[in-house]
Amino acid sequence: MAVARWRKKFLTEVTEKLVQLGLKSCPVCNSDTLGAKSWPVMAEIGGLHSAKDMQSDEEQNVLFLVGVECSSCGHLMLFNSERFRTGDEGTLVKGLTHEEEAEAEERGLWDD
Repeated sequence: MAVARWRKKFLTEVTEKLVQLGLKSCPVCNSDTLGAKSWPVMAEIGGLHSAKDMQSDEEQNVLFLVGVECSSCGHLMLFNSERFRTGDEGTLVKGLTHEEEAEAEERGLWDD
């Protein structure tokens, strides 16, 4: 099974936006060792359901969150990825290595 991770370009944009908003250091220990996680954090909204229920329940929703963690104290902050998207641009990569992703970007093969 291929694991989905955030696209490098998307993580860079999120990091830049958070810095613009004033998140330059950890709010707990004031360390400047914050880093965005490569893999999304999923939060289920509307209660816990089986996979079968999720396919048919229109009220069921899954949020994909960007995790930012302080490597000094471990403080973890979660941000809604949809707040950083514009349009239908791709934010997740599934089944590609970082090198394969970079090559696809260079060759213009990425579907935005």
